[in-house]
Amino acid sequence: MSRRLQSPLLLAVLALALALVAPGCGESGHGEPSVTLAGKVLGADGAPCRKARVAVSAGPRLGSRELALAEPGSDGSFTIEVPAGMPTFLRIAAVDHRETAVPVYLEPGEDGAEVTVRLARNPFVENPERVRLTGSWLDFNWRKAVDMTRREDGTWTWEGEVEPGDDGRVAYQLLDVVPGHSVNGTDAVDFEYDGGGDWMSIVEAPKGHVRIVFDPAKLPPAGEGDLPSVAWDGGHRWLGELFALRREGRAVQSALFERYRELEGSGREVTEEALGDVMGRLAAYRERLATVAPGDGPAPYRAWVASHLLAAFLPGDVVNDQERASRELRAAWSVARPLLPATSPFWVGVDSRTLYRLAKVVGGDEVPALLEALARENPVRDVRGQAMLALLRRADEARDEQAARRWWNELSQRYGDERAYQWDLKRFDPDRKVAVGKPVPSFEVTTLEGKKLTDRDLRGKVVLLDFWATWCGPCIGEMPHLHEAYRKFHDRGFEIVSFSLDASPDAVKEFRKGEWKMPWTHVFLEGGFDSKVAQAFEVSGIPEPVLVGRDGTIVAVEPDTRGSDLLGAIEKALAAGGN
Repeated sequence: MSRRLQSPLLLAVLALALALVAPGCGESGHGEPSVTLAGKVLGADGAPCRKARVAVSAGPRLGSRELALAEPGSDGSFTIEVPAGMPTFLRIAAVDHRETAVPVYLEPGEDGAEVTVRLARNPFVENPERVRLTGSWLDFNWRKAVDMTRREDGTWTWEGEVEPGDDGRVAYQLLDVVPGHSVNGTDAVDFEYDGGGDWMSIVEAPKGHVRIVFDPAKLPPAGEGDLPSVAWDGGHRWLGELFALRREGRAVQSALFERYRELEGSGREVTEEALGDVMGRLAAYRERLATVAPGDGPAPYRAWVASHLLAAFLPGDVVNDQERASRELRAAWSVARPLLPATSPFWVGVDSRTLYRLAKVVGGDEVPALLEALARENPVRDVRGQAMLALLRRADEARDEQAARRWWNELSQRYGDERAYQWDLKRFDPDRKVAVGKPVPSFEVTTLEGKKLTDRDLRGKVVLLDFWATWCGPCIGEMPHLHEAYRKFHDRGFEIVSFSLDASPDAVKEFRKGEWKMPWTHVFLEGGFDSKVAQAFEVSGIPEPVLVGRDGTIVAVEPDTRGSDLLGAIEKALAAGGN
């Protein structure tokens, strides 16, 4: 529903979350053995949900293929076929509830298994100050969302003309009632899954007119106890223990995310020191994983925990002591390595960024050789893809064009149709226009001051072309670095041009009245991501800073133009020109 926001910490938090929720499986659905799983899905109040879905997913990332799908009955019960001998997860979504991922591993030849899952209600905002609505007639674009009107009885309403579908209905979602999510409302004749963990409400739109009412009093109760929860049959209790570890990790993940949002909102740099006690919680969680992995539990349990351990690290540019962080990752590797041979399906929790960093930290040929083996021999499709992506990253960093093109071609051929790989394939495309050594794409724009500006006007200076928006938290987090760079290098021939992807230029003008004055050139891109300039620069997420040298050649791109790395990139570019 919304564009990607790039942030090293956010990516690390997501990687941690994926490791915890993200068992993947192989090429199931083509004759491999399976086991029947019987279960029940209940809401936070212990009653069946209004509507739910249960999917067996092939990979950890949003957009990974679903191998099987079931819709629970009126009592919440379901049966579904699960690939045998492969770690998978049940992705369970229900109206008014948070999507939950339940780790599953069933041995070939088992008679079956049983599980009961009780979901947690969505974290609805109590007494929201604002409720917005977006829908099918608005292409579910958050920027086009309309405000609902609050009534004295506590309900919210919106009424207007819409373009219904062939069935005379429209779909809608609410914003501002669940932080960071667009979710279903209480007014609906039916619900549809939105593909991202949430639901859309369906309403009748007779003659293209609709009136929608949101009544918070109709939301289900939050329920009691530590939700979500799972209860497995006696032979699979270790899967319940794994789910408990996952829940512990999710708590750490949530704390990291909230702390990160606080820091970005204040414009402070995200560092280990700034994260404070949350880093202690992450370290304690890693210590728990490092104790469980070599323990005496079932072999699948220990291997799965080992993959969680490798993923439970923040990116190197967040920590203060790089040597200590490297030691900790190497220590985790020493615990995990004996439990994770190249053919183990439990590598599913380890994404390409972790594999890439592991190869840098461990040193030598061990991990690169492992990556090659994972890419060729691992039985899990997503593990092979992530290993290929890690090898592509290494080749791209080393400027090994032949190897980079070879891995990109293979990855594109095998995974090009999967949404989970789209951004990375675009970023590492050997024929991409925006890359180091390529000429800056030509453009002609009008600044907020009403002056014409083209790429040719920037020749002779080192220029940072910064694609951003006032609503983008990570963009705000870059403000201290941008201002420091401008203050330090402007007199030496450094300029910044900020391209706003906001809904209107007024948002930029209002923002600059606050703490961050941004005393450089500003351009508003009508159409945002769909504008000609954003398309020319292949912008799929923000912030997206591109550093251009004096001769119009791109000299650095993200991540080298983010955070504290920006100063070094500018210094190098200025030095190349003799200043």
